[in-house]
Amino acid sequence: MSDVQNVTPEIIDVPEVISGADQWLAEQRAKVSSIAEEYKPHQITSGQDYRDSKRARTSARKAIKEVEDARKQQVGAIKSAVKDFETQVRDLLEPLSNVDADYKAALTEWENLVIDSRTQSIAAWYEDEFPDVSSVIPFKTLWDRFSAEGKWGLYGTNEVAIRDDVEKRVGEIEQDLATLVSAPYDDADKANVKAEYVRTLDMSSALRNADEARKAREALKRAEEERKKREEEAAEYERQLRLANEQAAREQAEKDERERQQRLAEAEAARQRRIETGQEHPTPVQPKPVATNESATRTLVFEVTVPESVAGQFVAAMKSIDGVHGKKIGVR
Repeated sequence: MSDVQNVTPEIIDVPEVISGADQWLAEQRAKVSSIAEEYKPHQITSGQDYRDSKRARTSARKAIKEVEDARKQQVGAIKSAVKDFETQVRDLLEPLSNVDADYKAALTEWENLVIDSRTQSIAAWYEDEFPDVSSVIPFKTLWDRFSAEGKWGLYGTNEVAIRDDVEKRVGEIEQDLATLVSAPYDDADKANVKAEYVRTLDMSSALRNADEARKAREALKRAEEERKKREEEAAEYERQLRLANEQAAREQAEKDERERQQRLAEAEAARQRRIETGQEHPTPVQPKPVATNESATRTLVFEVTVPESVAGQFVAAMKSIDGVHGKKIGVR
C-alpha cells in the first residue's frame, strides 16, 4: 500500500466575471424595470398619439435589444470563464485517485490471507476429527457444496462458527450414507449412488441420476429381449415355412409317383387287352439272372443322394431291381 499522502489545498481564484454576476444581474433587472415603467402601450385616441406611440415603440425595441445584447455578452463571458475554470480544476483530485484503490487492495490482501489461513486450519481439523468421512469426501468437496450457504469464505465469519457448521454437515453426510446402505437397491445401484453422492453431496440428485440410469438399463434390457424375441419368431416362421415347403414337395412327389404308377398300370392293362385280342404279341419272359458263387458271397453298398422331389421315383426304381435293399438314413 502506498504511504498516506498529505495534500495541501490549492486556492483557485474565481473569475471576476463570475463573482460579479450577481451585481450585473441586479443592475440589469433595475434597467428592465425602468424600461417597463417608461414604455407603457395604451389605447390611441388621435393622430398625434398614433405618431408618438410609433416613436415610443421604436425606442422601446432599441432599449430591449440593448438589454438582450448585454445578456448574451454576459452569458458568453460566464461560459468562457466556467470553461477556463473547469480546465483548472479538472486534475484537482488526480493526486488522490489511487488512495482508495490502494487501501482497498491492501485490505483485500489481508482478508484473503486471513481466510486462506483459517481455511487451511479448518481443513486439517476436518481430516483429524472425521477420518472416516474425510477419507471419501475431500474438504474441497465440502467447501464447494456448503461454503456459500455457511459463509465460510467471508472475512467476518468466526472460525468456531465454521467448525460447528462443518460438524453439522458431516452428521448429515453420515446419516445419508447410512440411509443409502439400507436402501432397497442392488449393489451396483448403491455403488453408483454413492459415487455420485460423494462427488456432489446432493443425495436427491444422486438418487435421481441412479434411478434414471436404472430405467435406462431396464429399457435397454427390454429392447434386447424384444429383439431376441423377434429374431426367434422370425427363425420359427422360417422353420415352419421350410417344413411346409418340404411337406408340400413330398406330397407332390408322392402324387406324381401315384400318377406315374397309375399310368404304367393303365398302359400295362391296355397292352394286355391288345395281346388278348391278338393286336400285340406277348413279350417273352426274360429268365432271371442266375447268381454265381462270387456274386452270392459279395454285397455292394452304395451311398446316394436323391432330391426330395424325386424320392418316390427313386424308391420305386430301386424296388424294381431284384436283390436291392435299403432305407433312408437322414436328410441333408
